[in-house]
Amino acid sequence: MLLLPIFNYHHIGVRAEPAGHRRLWVPLNRFEEHLGFLAQEGYRCLSLRDCIPYLTGERPIPSRVAVLTFDDGYTNFYEHAFPVIRKYGFSASVYIVTGEVGGSSRWDKSWESSLMGWEEIASLSREGIEFGSHTVSHPYLSRLPHERAHEELVRSRCILEDRLGIPVRTFAYPYGDVNAMAEDYVAEAGFDLACSSDRGNLHTPDSRFRLTRVPMDGFITITRLRRRLSAIYDHACRLQRFGRLVRSWLPGILEEDSKTKS
Repeated sequence: MLLLPIFNYHHIGVRAEPAGHRRLWVPLNRFEEHLGFLAQEGYRCLSLRDCIPYLTGERPIPSRVAVLTFDDGYTNFYEHAFPVIRKYGFSASVYIVTGEVGGSSRWDKSWESSLMGWEEIASLSREGIEFGSHTVSHPYLSRLPHERAHEELVRSRCILEDRLGIPVRTFAYPYGDVNAMAEDYVAEAGFDLACSSDRGNLHTPDSRFRLTRVPMDGFITITRLRRRLSAIYDHACRLQRFGRLVRSWLPGILEEDSKTKS
């Protein structure tokens, strides 16, 4: 398995939302602490596009490589995150909801935040930031019929390619909503890789349309970040998922056992 931490950020800056949404925010000083530590430890932070040859098995991955991803394309990426990324000579991938560019994150309901416009996106693209698709309207992809899902995926990719003049090769599932059918949709739409919100940092070529990520928030200290760079983190995440699966099955198994005994 391939060890590649793919960090998942949303907002960088001062949280302007109720406490219930605090996990999506990382204060600027904490974000700079994260990147400073990675640089100090000798990590190179790349875009996901840069890692396609590693994740598809075409080339062996160098040591101490990580990926920075940012979902939704909030304005605070341009204002706060990018200057820090550039300071350390890193790159990143930002996942854009093409139908809401220059507007606000309506899917956040009462916690809407402003989104980057095309001028900002084009400027960052010229600076080496990758922009990938996050669909046109931020739907739950697995709930859509094939035709509508295909439109969300292909249209978003085409809009980005027309605006930026470069191929768009990676995707992130809105809400982390993914199942086998959604993976098939993404593959059919011509993407090479897709990120889920499942936690982990180990990957195989077979998992390239459901890449795990490392969620980042303002509570991630350097000690916790160090743990997330280790393969042990992935094993712990797999155990947690297995535990949740067992707990979901247990009531049904006990009910069947009770009926059998009666």
